[in-house]
Amino acid sequence: MILHCGSDLFHHSSIKTVDYVVGQGDLTADNLRNFAGSLAAAKNITIDQIFLPADVQGKIDIVEEKLNSSANEFSTRLLENSIKIKKVVNHMCVQLLNTICTIRFASSQFSWSQPMPPFFADFREHELMAAAAVMGGLAVFGFRKHSDVLI
Repeated sequence: MILHCGSDLFHHSSIKTVDYVVGQGDLTADNLRNFAGSLAAAKNITIDQIFLPADVQGKIDIVEEKLNSSANEFSTRLLENSIKIKKVVNHMCVQLLNTICTIRFASSQFSWSQPMPPFFADFREHELMAAAAVMGGLAVFGFRKHSDVLI
């Protein structure tokens, strides 16, 4: 029961953290876009009918393009990575629940006061639980497809 509540707490806090980071990333991308818009507006400012030289306006256009391009790339990668992270967190929670079920099943199948089957005769309850936890850990971390790994 404790592991189940812990997995729910881990899942909730992890997803909430990812959502917070995504929100901060979106705010950063919006700030980049706003700054690029301010540069475009500044390019059109005139003083006594004098405009900025064409080469300066061209440089502002280049910077504006780079800022918008960077903001778009950042937003795209942020969304892709948040989806990957959420998939991994969900997968970890499912595997943790599988481990909990395995431990529960293994501990409920045997009465520790009665003779055990030959394979389990030399094991104690905590050793079986540790083995089930290791198997669950291998399922989470050891046998993951290459496409699920975050880069």
